[in-house]
Amino acid sequence: MRKSFVALASLATLVATPIAAPVAFADDDGEAYDHEKLVYGQRRLVMAPGLLRPDVAFIVSQSGADSDTAIGFGVLVDWTPIDKLQVGAVATPRISPDADVNDPQLNIRYLLLDGGFQLAVLGAYTFSDPGAIHLGVPLRFRLNDAARLDLSPILDLNLPPEGGDLVVDLNVLLSAGISLTRALYLDVSTGIVIPDFDFDLAAIPLGLEVGYSIPGGDSDTAFVDIFLRARFDAFLLPNAPEGSDTLNLDVWSIALGGRFHVGLD
Repeated sequence: MRKSFVALASLATLVATPIAAPVAFADDDGEAYDHEKLVYGQRRLVMAPGLLRPDVAFIVSQSGADSDTAIGFGVLVDWTPIDKLQVGAVATPRISPDADVNDPQLNIRYLLLDGGFQLAVLGAYTFSDPGAIHLGVPLRFRLNDAARLDLSPILDLNLPPEGGDLVVDLNVLLSAGISLTRALYLDVSTGIVIPDFDFDLAAIPLGLEVGYSIPGGDSDTAFVDIFLRARFDAFLLPNAPEGSDTLNLDVWSIALGGRFHVGLD
């Protein structure tokens, strides 16, 4: 239990550090969010209109202490056909130890409230067997010109096989993003995952992304984030059986990639 409290305290300190950082530059935007911001901490929950954002990463991961290390790719593409509406697709093909397309996903989100407090709704479908529906309400709190805090409660509706029962999982995602400079940023993420609303199975993830944004010829319409991301999907197990470790480092992934922002207008 003491290990759990120490780990939680360390996690809270890590998340709070970006929020307390000083602001070193002014806001990029005017009244309208008509182009995506180079400064990571000033970006919106939904991209600027007329933007295409492909995200490609090389991923090394492990799904448990007894599992083989897997090698694959993460491919995400987001598009905003009109202001405040964003549609996207996600694929995570694996090439080792055996090839697998895994489960692709389609998603959509719409921004309801903009400004210092932002509110959106999202829906997604994962093409697994028999499939899963995801419904959520992402929230963003802009703390200053360089930092933001995101809170996203999401319900995962795992569709039942024939004759089975619907299983609903709760994911509450929390992340703090900060621009350390106009180009260099840090994003720390955590939250809680509760499968089938069974708190005995709850897990607390931990993720860290460090990135650098490089402008194109015109930073208003084109730039790329080069990033390195590490994540532990079940970093803490609050209700681990007696005699088991609360701290779990057996489920992890490391990604190195680029996030490209291209204006279509």
